Amino acid sequence: MTDFVWALNWIMTDLVWALNWDMSDFVWALNQDMTDFVWALNWIMTDFVWALNWDMTEFVWALNWIMTDFLWALNWIMTDCFCPELGYD
Repeated sequence: MTDFVWALNWIMTDLVWALNWDMSDFVWALNQDMTDFVWALNWIMTDFVWALNWDMTEFVWALNWIMTDFLWALNWIMTDCFCPELGYD
C-alpha cells in the first residue's frame, strides 16, 4: 500500500501541476482575450455614446426651435382669437 500511495501521490502531484500550468495558460489567454474585448467594447460604446449625444443634441435643438415657433404661432393665434384688443397688429 505504501508503494501504491506514493505512486498515487506522484501521479496526483504531476496531474495537479500539469493542470495548474494548463489553467494558468488558459486564464492568461482568457484574460488577454477579455481585455481586448473589453477595450474594443469600450471604444465602440464610447463612439456610440458620442454619436448618440450629437444626434440627441441636434434633435433637442431642432425640437426646441420647432416648439418655440409653434408656441409663438399659437400665442399669436390665441391672442388674435380671444383678445383682439391685445393684438400685436
